[in-house]
Amino acid sequence: MMLNLLTLKFAGKSSNLEAPFLRDYYQLSLPQVRISAFLAAFVYAAFGYLDAILMPEQRLTMWLIRFVIIFPVFLGTFFLSFSRIFERYMQPILAGNIILAGGGIVCMIVIAPAPINYYYYAGLLLVFMWGYTFVRLRFLWASLAGWVLVALYEIAALWISPTPHYVLISNNFFFITANAIGMMACCSIEFYARRDFFMAHQLKIERENVKKIDQEMEERLQKQTKEYKIVNRTLEQEIAGHKKVVAEKKASLEELQEREKLYRALVENANDMVLRTNIEGYFTFVNASTVRITGYDEKELIGKHYSVLIHPDLRDSANKFFKHQYVTGIQNTYSEYPVITKDGRNLWLGQNTQLFFENGEVVGFQAVSRDITEHKRRGKADG
Repeated sequence: MMLNLLTLKFAGKSSNLEAPFLRDYYQLSLPQVRISAFLAAFVYAAFGYLDAILMPEQRLTMWLIRFVIIFPVFLGTFFLSFSRIFERYMQPILAGNIILAGGGIVCMIVIAPAPINYYYYAGLLLVFMWGYTFVRLRFLWASLAGWVLVALYEIAALWISPTPHYVLISNNFFFITANAIGMMACCSIEFYARRDFFMAHQLKIERENVKKIDQEMEERLQKQTKEYKIVNRTLEQEIAGHKKVVAEKKASLEELQEREKLYRALVENANDMVLRTNIEGYFTFVNASTVRITGYDEKELIGKHYSVLIHPDLRDSANKFFKHQYVTGIQNTYSEYPVITKDGRNLWLGQNTQLFFENGEVVGFQAVSRDITEHKRRGKADG
């Protein structure tokens, strides 16, 4: 997963995920955004009770900010969230809400006389918490809104309503620290949201690949079944002919019976190994038959180079063979190599190897292998 360090957008090979992620993030965020906007409107208005207690003379001005400006904006955001246009402009709208809410508190700090205005500083911290965590603002927009609020407070505290240095230093410490912590929290929320989306996308791709392999294996099995039926009929006819012609020859009859027995064993145990490696030849997938045939657990094979199974004398030959297939782009190849099982046994495998593609690029090899040791042994005996 590749992300832009500043904006957290998907980058590089993952850039195509940005648009679907934004749609997914919007759908997941929308219920929380509506609840947050609705509750924020009434919480912001509820603090009007504090205005009436602390500053009865200025309460009308304070209420003008709360009830005439901020409260309608929050409610307007809530109702706007039900429109189609909200998806395109949700992030700047929410960032504007945060700046407006914090800016309203800065105005109250300017209006309120000291030391009453000190009570309103905590409101900015609540706005930071709300903006960075509750409304699902993305990192870039939330950080922009947070630092705009810090700048507004500095302007108000230094030039509009001069604040004592000890109060200014204390408040700056809390505001900047809260802003930095909020940025880290917001960054973490968006990062893990993107990671979860990326993992879900990868899982979907893997499921599609597995489904494709299942379909290919099913088609191969159906083809083999048809071939077995044809061979079976041919063999049965051959056996019947031999029995009729050489009924008195016991040796010939035993040979035919042995061939029939061998054939049926082959049909009943036609359970091929299916393996997948990356371009470098390291296993990324093995099926149950591979585990059964080689004796290695799946965890012992995944991440290991395929050459650990091949007889040492033929590893260089195998590497050259598959490198040639990759370089030339040959889609299908057949090879036979001796492998060493976990318990030290030597087995011969006949293997059909295909190049494995993703998004039009070769990403590895996919092989279907069959144990042909008995075939090799019988061939040497006959020779």
